[in-house]
Amino acid sequence: MTEVPAIVDEMASTSFAHRKKSVTRTNFKDQVFVLIRDEIMAGILKPGTVYSMGDLATRYGASRTPVREALIELESKGIVRFFRGVGFGVIAPSSEYLRDTLQLREILETHAMVSIAGQLTTAEYQVAHDLMMEVHEIALSNDAIRYRKMDYNFHVYLASLTGNDRLVSLVQELRDTQMMPGLNQIASAGNLVERSSQHFKILDAIKSGDAKNVAVYMGSHISFSRESFLAPEKSNRIETMGTYTSYDSPVGRGLRD
Repeated sequence: MTEVPAIVDEMASTSFAHRKKSVTRTNFKDQVFVLIRDEIMAGILKPGTVYSMGDLATRYGASRTPVREALIELESKGIVRFFRGVGFGVIAPSSEYLRDTLQLREILETHAMVSIAGQLTTAEYQVAHDLMMEVHEIALSNDAIRYRKMDYNFHVYLASLTGNDRLVSLVQELRDTQMMPGLNQIASAGNLVERSSQHFKILDAIKSGDAKNVAVYMGSHISFSRESFLAPEKSNRIETMGTYTSYDSPVGRGLRD
């Protein structure tokens, strides 16, 4: 198989269920970020509960520092919220926020895919094709967690072929903000295969230089995601010590220890 560039998530092809939850390499913060992100995606860390930073550090076999740094990054993306002296909670994005995110994705990613139509080298096409086939194989196994991660890699790699690093960063950021909602709905609906099958049309149109159909297929692909992710809006409250504290409360802001 063609070597995959570093732009993709190196941990994406590792099954979440079989990954050892410990930090062993040098970039502790990035490793912890991936572990926390995966647990949010898997529904292990979920809205409605306050979690202890110390407990997380113990579970990962890490110090509090990389856990705190990873959570600060997740907070900057609007994924978690700190609660002073208590811990942190996972934020459930509103339907309006998700709708806006998907609209931005459609604008950016459609433009990116149209701009590379007919421009791929043989090697670039082979990498994209290999990623696409791995996504499809995961879809056939109905593994929603690994699917989201490899789907992320496939689309981010294609975006990277524009040579526009800022665009790639925006695509990554937008995809991160929608990483939690909809995974269970997507898997239970049994439509992972339908989603991944859409990649074949997109990549074929890019390869052939058919910019018009690239735009059509990307629009349909994002619309399919919109239908999957826009579940009924959930409450953004979290429960702690028998009471509810709003995510918008200032008590949840600024925790760094």
